Amino acid sequence: MKFAITGGIATGKTLVADMLREQGLLLLDADSLALDYISSSEELRGRISEEFGSESFSPEGRINRGWLASRVFADDSSLARYNAIYQPAWLKYLQNTLDAAEQQGTIGLDAALVAEWEIAPWFDIIILITTAPELRSARLQQSRGLSAEEARRRIDTQLDDRARRQIATEVICNDRSVEDLRREVKRLVRLITGASTRI
Repeated sequence: MKFAITGGIATGKTLVADMLREQGLLLLDADSLALDYISSSEELRGRISEEFGSESFSPEGRINRGWLASRVFADDSSLARYNAIYQPAWLKYLQNTLDAAEQQGTIGLDAALVAEWEIAPWFDIIILITTAPELRSARLQQSRGLSAEEARRRIDTQLDDRARRQIATEVICNDRSVEDLRREVKRLVRLITGASTRI
């Protein structure tokens, strides 16, 4: 059985994923997997460097995440070019990774872009984490040192929650306290473990 945790940037989906891990569930982190995959591919590194500059990677071949993000999220055209370079091979790799992990039992994926990547059919349960836009902006400014305009631009490059709700089987609003969120996570654990025993 496969499930996904999704939501826009700074909604708290990674916090939910961490809480689920604390409850014994196995989740993969799409961001970390993608960074490792791109950094390990000489072809992708070359194409990204050619498109966005050699500073996109460190001398050791790791993505210079902050520098590259400032270029990729500068406008819609840049983001589209970046996606066209890495997504086809990456999504094939991700699907194979999830399928292999599922052979060992229930597996989850923490991924902001489930809807954008059009991979919702891969999952039995999709949990959407939502947060008010002003809270998301404040979190980005505090955690990543972005200006208000940079935070707004990052949020605006992603789908809004109305589009994500169309693929979600569960929705959690993360506008309240951490204790409220923990109660919701315990409910999710019961849902996920119950579903896995029925499949």
